[in-house]
Amino acid sequence: MKSKKTGIKEKSKTRGLFDHINHIRESKNVDYYQNLTDEEKKSFNKYMILRFLSMDKSIIEEMAFISKYFQVLPEEQFYQLMREVVPRGRKFCKYIKPSKSPINNTILECLCKKYEVGEKDASDYYSIYLSMGEKGLQELVELIGGFGYSEKEIKKFFKE
Repeated sequence: MKSKKTGIKEKSKTRGLFDHINHIRESKNVDYYQNLTDEEKKSFNKYMILRFLSMDKSIIEEMAFISKYFQVLPEEQFYQLMREVVPRGRKFCKYIKPSKSPINNTILECLCKKYEVGEKDASDYYSIYLSMGEKGLQELVELIGGFGYSEKEIKKFFKE
């Protein structure tokens, strides 16, 4: 389409990943996925949507549970599930980048068992716990202690 004043073609904006996430958080329209164009459906990446939504500490356990099944869920059903699970309201959640320092394998195994996820997701959870400060560190120590490790062993895991 040409604009009368400038003669420049206007490009219609297609919805991208963050538009989908914002829609899941705010609008929650039942027919949203059905109304997407083919181009917009390509940007509806279930893995990335889960990854960004899992940065929200208040729903991290729900996202961990859903992550076990997201590959078998069709996109439309995935959207409906997200619409129901994610609380309404815009929210900024800082994206946690992978830590540069290696994580002790025992800590990683405990996180994998607790949340029933793979090592990559477990390392993301580790970063989330550390980003919560002293409270997060204490929760992480309690989680590891729940697998039968002593306080002395746990301190050793963090020093390695």
